[in-house]
Amino acid sequence: MFKHDHLLSTPSPETVLWRYMDFAKFVALLEKRSLFFARADKLGDPFEGYLPRRLLEELKNTYSGNADPKDNIFWNMTQVFKTVATFTLVCCWHESPYESAAMWKLYSRENDGIAIKTTFESLSKSLICDEDVFISRVNYIDYDTINPVGIFDQKDRMFLERKGHDLSIRSQLLHKRNSFEHEREVRAIHPIAMKGLYSGGMTKEIAQPPYDFGHYLQTDLPLLIHNIVVAPFAPDWFVELVGSVATHYHCDGLVTQSSLGGDPIWH
Repeated sequence: MFKHDHLLSTPSPETVLWRYMDFAKFVALLEKRSLFFARADKLGDPFEGYLPRRLLEELKNTYSGNADPKDNIFWNMTQVFKTVATFTLVCCWHESPYESAAMWKLYSRENDGIAIKTTFESLSKSLICDEDVFISRVNYIDYDTINPVGIFDQKDRMFLERKGHDLSIRSQLLHKRNSFEHEREVRAIHPIAMKGLYSGGMTKEIAQPPYDFGHYLQTDLPLLIHNIVVAPFAPDWFVELVGSVATHYHCDGLVTQSSLGGDPIWH
């Protein structure tokens, strides 16, 4: 279920959100009646969940003097970042009042991709799973500075008020490099419990994460899905196929094709 938190940058209820996907993921969404949440370390960005490299280098020079890795503060910190990413599941959405040509190219395909359109209110209310899910905008920051604004400073409210918070050691998963700012990402996060880990480091060996790649969380699809938009340059047969599949799963009348592939009017 959605869990509201005042520390997070939560969109307004009417904010429009999009999730771009291929046909197989679309069918899986309908078949399982669930949203897929991927492990954060499987998203493809090597910086996911980590501090900026220059800040890590500064911390390494300060804290890596102890020869015993288990007593080495820097070693503990890096292990925490790795572990947190494997024990955190995320589902990524694009915030925009209209569809994005860039998102079609990056996260779907212009010929046979699909986008689900919803609002923040519908997304939050549609999460009928037992697991807690937090939702927040991603904060884009400069990872090239020694102490980038947004991490371990007075603007990182999650860090400052982290004691006892479900996301206290996962706040780095709400930051990405400025190069990804075009994504305008709104991130749904499911934190998996981690025994043997605390905010200052590792206390003992931690078991392997329960999921190899991710996990489906039960979702009220009629509430979630406002529109099913087919890729701009998809052939007619593919548009018809998506419509037939949607009808089979009781999503009648929701399928339209993107207008981005339309012909200009010259006369």
